[in-house]
Amino acid sequence: ALMGPTTTTAATTTTEMGIDRSTERGKMIYRQELPIEQQEQEQRQTETIFSLFNIVTCTFLTCSFVIAMSVSDLGVMLGIVGATGSTIVSYILPGAVYIKLHPYPHMLRSLAYLQLILGIVIVPTALYFVIFKGGGG
Repeated sequence: ALMGPTTTTAATTTTEMGIDRSTERGKMIYRQELPIEQQEQEQRQTETIFSLFNIVTCTFLTCSFVIAMSVSDLGVMLGIVGATGSTIVSYILPGAVYIKLHPYPHMLRSLAYLQLILGIVIVPTALYFVIFKGGGG
């Protein structure tokens, strides 16, 4: 590996140039001086997150495939996607993010709560009209 001089102690490993080219994907990793135990813990956390990502992705793809094969009217499906996705993006997420980023009470935070509650009310209402009233197509 093309690395600079390496200093190894019992608790840490440091590369002076800061470049480690011996990774699996050939990417350069800029390493700080970290205890080996912390590096191993971060590696385990990364693997856990990657595994969770794969499970969620496969679940979504499988559910999407099953729904697409079992539904004959795509208008209803597009109505469901629109009723949930657009409301979440337009109402729920902005309100929730503002509330999270601004923890102290003030007028705009109150309006963010109103926006969040409005989004939570709109989703089931829109789904009701799409599914039971035929508003999807």
